[in-house]
Amino acid sequence: MKIVCQVSVFLLLTLFSCKTKKSVFEVQKINSKKNYFVQSRKSSDSIFLTIYNKAETPFYLYSKDKMMDSLLVNRNSNVVNDRDSLKLELSLIEFRDISISTINAKQKFEIEPKINLPFPKGKEYRVLQGYNGDFSHNTLKSKYALDFEMNVGDTICAVAEGVVVEMVEGYQFGGKQEKWKGFDNFIWIYHPKMNLISSYAHLRKDGSLVNIGEKVLANQPIAISGNTGFSTEPHLHFHMLKLSENYNYESIRYDFVEGYVGDGIKKGDLLKK
Repeated sequence: MKIVCQVSVFLLLTLFSCKTKKSVFEVQKINSKKNYFVQSRKSSDSIFLTIYNKAETPFYLYSKDKMMDSLLVNRNSNVVNDRDSLKLELSLIEFRDISISTINAKQKFEIEPKINLPFPKGKEYRVLQGYNGDFSHNTLKSKYALDFEMNVGDTICAVAEGVVVEMVEGYQFGGKQEKWKGFDNFIWIYHPKMNLISSYAHLRKDGSLVNIGEKVLANQPIAISGNTGFSTEPHLHFHMLKLSENYNYESIRYDFVEGYVGDGIKKGDLLKK
């Protein structure tokens, strides 16, 4: 069986991970746009990495392997400062998977933050799925997500000030079958004051109104709603993410400044801004 080694393109980036090649889906996977890029080369006994940070916010390097994680810290190689670069030389013997995130996992995050509803003032939308929804809000990454029923073409707004750190905007289609998972357009915004990321998914093709690295304000229009990826109908899938102590993205509870409590929002509720 053929084994493929590749560099992942997601914000929580795993470098040089090896995995079994899967069957090809009819839609070609699109690389996400992000605030950094990695150059790499390998010799007979070492790996050389240069990580360039194009953002006005630091990036943090982690490894789920404890020895590798400690090595990064001990070498002062676990932070890439804003608008800077970091060079790493690691022996093949000591090298393990490395991940990159704008979230500082060693720093506290805001618990149950109060944020703005992700659409313009004066608008109201019905909730299709709330916290712990049986259909798709049943994983650590999605259990505290909300789905808002929106028409294709409706405006989506940032829930708080932050920096655009990752996006995909090239997908055109979607469907109810699980094979469409991972084929949605989305935007991730990092919020330094909260040490959290807000995620907006199923956006229209080329529906991003902001650019990678752009600073955004609370309530600023950032995207156009769509129906891409794994989706039963046009809607916005929204959640807030932390980086756990095990370096996994996990959703967290949140409330809205408009007076809505996240835990109390149920399917069918009409939320007005």
